[in-house]
Amino acid sequence: MNFKFSILFFALVTVTLFSCKDDDDTNKSIEGTWKTNSLTIESCSTIALNGTTTYGTNGACVTNAASQDVCEVETWVFNNGTVTRNKTFTVDGVADATLDVATTGTYAIDGDDLTITISGDVIRGNATITDTTLSVASNDTGCTLALSATKQ
Repeated sequence: MNFKFSILFFALVTVTLFSCKDDDDTNKSIEGTWKTNSLTIESCSTIALNGTTTYGTNGACVTNAASQDVCEVETWVFNNGTVTRNKTFTVDGVADATLDVATTGTYAIDGDDLTITISGDVIRGNATITDTTLSVASNDTGCTLALSATKQ
């Protein structure tokens, strides 16, 4: 009787472990608008490029020489193979469209491998996507890049 129970228990455990779909293995979509939270660049031979930019609620803000607070918000829009990188600016809390920049390119994603071609640059990296977050890590350009973004 113990032997039959052991076989039945083993079969039940095996079916439970291997027949269910892994919830973490779902294929999340990169499609949509993503707001940059941070960008880290390291190990570049051009030292001035190295550093971390953190985007708060109002974006990445600095005080310019005229003592104005200038804030940049960066978003990435992925739509059917086309990517648009938008940078919008405010000066002392007021939108300044004269500073805004939109750059369009293409992207391809194959599993976790993301390739973005924009402004003549090709960036290849590993993308981790959830319902609400996007993380991209790349060392394809000679620098180590890490981008973190939140779905809008």
